[in-house]
Amino acid sequence: MDHLQTLSKKRNKPLLLPIASALDEVRVNYLGKKGALTALLKNLGQLSAEERPAAGAKINVVKEAIQTQIDAKQSVLKSCRDFCTASARNH
Repeated sequence: MDHLQTLSKKRNKPLLLPIASALDEVRVNYLGKKGALTALLKNLGQLSAEERPAAGAKINVVKEAIQTQIDAKQSVLKSCRDFCTASARNH
C-alpha cells in the first residue's frame, strides 16, 4: 500500500512539469538577461533623449504585464501542486 501512495504522489509531477517549464521559458525569453524586453531596454540608448522616457515606460508596462501573468500562472500551478499533494496524502 505504501508503494501505491508513492505512485499516487508521483503521478502528478509529470503533468505539472511541462507547465512549469513553459512558464520558465516565457520568463527567460522575455524577461531574462538575454530576453526580448531586456534587449529593448538595452537599445533605449539609441533613441533620442526625447524618445527614451516614453519608450522606456512602454517597455516597462509590457514587462510588468508579462511578469504579472507569469506570477498568476505560477500561483495557479502552486495551488494545483498543493491540491495534488494533499489529495495523494488522503488516498
